[in-house]
Amino acid sequence: MKAFVTVGVERMPFVRLLRAVDHAVRDGLLSATTMIQRGHTPYIPQYCLNERFFSFDEMVDRVLNADLIICHAGVGSVLLCRDLGRIPLVMPRLNRMGEHVDDHQQEFARVMEAEGHLLTVHDTNDLHMRLGEQPSRLLEKTGRRHANPLLSKELKKIIDTVTK
Repeated sequence: MKAFVTVGVERMPFVRLLRAVDHAVRDGLLSATTMIQRGHTPYIPQYCLNERFFSFDEMVDRVLNADLIICHAGVGSVLLCRDLGRIPLVMPRLNRMGEHVDDHQQEFARVMEAEGHLLTVHDTNDLHMRLGEQPSRLLEKTGRRHANPLLSKELKKIIDTVTK
């Protein structure tokens, strides 16, 4: 199963997610063609493909064409998936791990999961368990269900500014 993984444009590293995905590829739970957008995270995956950043258009293309989306609980990443009709597997960043300035991603993920927009994992074991189960919801490609042109335009502007 080919996954696309994104940690967004947040300046703080997210080694925990990248390492968990890299090990999932090593262990045969994900394809070696899995692509990680690693952003400012210094960890370099050993078992799959990776780039620091993609333009907004490249992000859209990768979200639409991957079998599975894995990401942090960043508002932009989650809403992009929602707008494109994808249900991502989400690992919220944690303040105590130095992954963000606070724990707002946990609350955001909790609300979005309750509304059916994502599935949350909290650590490597959780991620590997979910990948082993392969819930059909994660593989759904339902098309644009909630497209918001203004939000998409703003996300594009932010992402393209950071990736230049």
